[in-house]
Amino acid sequence: MRYDLHCHTVHSDGEKTVSELLDIAKNANLAGLSITDHDTISAYDEAFELAKERSLEIISGTEISCLHNQKPVHILAYSFCTKDEKFNLFIKECQRMRYERNIEMLKLFAERKISITFEELEERFNKKMHAIGRPHFAKLLIEKEVASSFYDAFNRYLADGKKCFVIGRRPSVEEAIDAVHLANGFAVIAHPHIIHDSSLEKELLEMNFDGLEGYYAKMGPNREQKWVAISKNKNWMITGGSDFHGESKPINQLGSSWVSQETFNQLKVRQDENEQLRAHQ
Repeated sequence: MRYDLHCHTVHSDGEKTVSELLDIAKNANLAGLSITDHDTISAYDEAFELAKERSLEIISGTEISCLHNQKPVHILAYSFCTKDEKFNLFIKECQRMRYERNIEMLKLFAERKISITFEELEERFNKKMHAIGRPHFAKLLIEKEVASSFYDAFNRYLADGKKCFVIGRRPSVEEAIDAVHLANGFAVIAHPHIIHDSSLEKELLEMNFDGLEGYYAKMGPNREQKWVAISKNKNWMITGGSDFHGESKPINQLGSSWVSQETFNQLKVRQDENEQLRAHQ
C-alpha cells in the first residue's frame, strides 16, 4: 500500500488535470495520494469525488510558499478541512502575494525589452495570475525563443537571484504554521534536503512543525537517512512524495517516493475528524 503525498496539477504549476493525475496514480498502483498544489486548494473541488470513482484514497494538502529572514521555505500542509473558512482566507492572502510577485516580474521583463504580458500568461495557461508560477514564465520564454530550455530560462532569468527573479512578499514560516495548526492540520517541512543554509536549517528544526519530508523522489537512502533520523529524534512524522509535476520533471515520477498506510492513516484520521467537526458547526 503506497501513498504519494507530494504532487501537483494544473491548478498550480503541474501539467496534468486532477483526473489525469488520478489515472496515473491508479496505473502506478498507488493506494492514494495528497495533491499539494502551490498556494491553492482548488483541486479539491473535484478531487475527492474523482478519487472515489477510482477507488483511490485522498487527503487534503497544499504547498505554502513562505519566507524566513528573506529566505524561501516551502511548507506542506495536510489534513485540514478544505471548507475551513479561516484557512481559505489565509490561502487567498498567499495568492494575492503571488499575484503581486508576478506583476513585478513582468515589469522586470519589460525593462529588458522581453515582451510577456499579463493577458498572454493568463490566456496561454488558462489560469488567473495568482496561479502562475515561474515554470509558466519559462515555457513562454521557450515558445518565444528567448530561452532554449527550462534550464536556460531559469539560469538566465528565473532562478533565485537572476535578472527577472522577484522573491516578493510571502507569509512567514511562523504565520504559515499557525494557520495550519488553527485549521487542525499538520505542518511539514517540504524537501529539507534542498536547504543548503545551515543556519536556516537549524532555525526551522527548532520551530513548531509536525514533521518533515524525509522521502523525496529518487533522493536515495543515503540522503534520506539524515532526515529520517532527525524526524525520529524529534518524534515528528516522516512524510514522502515524488513532487510530481509532469514531463517537465521526468525524474519526479508519481510514486517514485511514498509513505506507508500507517503514515497515511494518521493523516486521514485527522482529516476525517476535521470534516466531521465542520459538518456539525
